[in-house]
Amino acid sequence: MQEQLQVKEAGEGSLPFGIVPSAALVPAQPCWIETSHGFTAASWFWPHGGAAVRTAVVVVSSIGHEERTMSGGVVALAESLAGAGLAALQIDLNATANSSGKLGEGDTRALWRKDLRAVIAHVRDAGFSRVALVGVRLGALLALDALAGYTIDGLVAWAPVTS
Repeated sequence: MQEQLQVKEAGEGSLPFGIVPSAALVPAQPCWIETSHGFTAASWFWPHGGAAVRTAVVVVSSIGHEERTMSGGVVALAESLAGAGLAALQIDLNATANSSGKLGEGDTRALWRKDLRAVIAHVRDAGFSRVALVGVRLGALLALDALAGYTIDGLVAWAPVTS
């Protein structure tokens, strides 16, 4: 995998602590994915060099405090996946982060299930033949729940909630 940051010797760069972003990083491409109840906020991270890609990885964050504290790590994961030649789609579930809706409006579990199914359909409609999913904390459990009966090509549960 491609490195996210390069550390320079003190005095070489103008940024604090000598850390500079790698020139190879491609900026995220924000988008909205329409669902039956609003829009899911998402960001595509594309592989470097514009090579054709068959596999997309959907990254499902946790919610609340965990989403906020892990957001940098989730973005770094999506960037690393893109650096490894995979398309990555990081999403915000209904009523979280930048997506539409408010917690407590309707059956939240059912709305999140619909969000995840709409996102998988969006990725398949975009032409990807292989779809994998990385769920972070509660996002892992939500993915398992939402995708029961669906076929995907891979699933990673990153520090899933177990109780």
